[in-house]
Amino acid sequence: MNLKQVHLPENAVLSTSFTLMDTSEEQVFLYLENHGITSPFGDLYISDANARSFSLSIGNVIKG
Repeated sequence: MNLKQVHLPENAVLSTSFTLMDTSEEQVFLYLENHGITSPFGDLYISDANARSFSLSIGNVIKG
């Protein structure tokens, strides 16, 4: 396995739980469950073409 470090925006709240939503279009959509353990909300991030640098795509998304 070849893991590489990624870069999230400075204001991204890190979490121990995340979901890779899609990787089919040479970009990665990453969902971070970062609004607290009891909250259904999180933020959706999109990567650059190298899948190394992420920016916020949609905030306050309800998972499920």
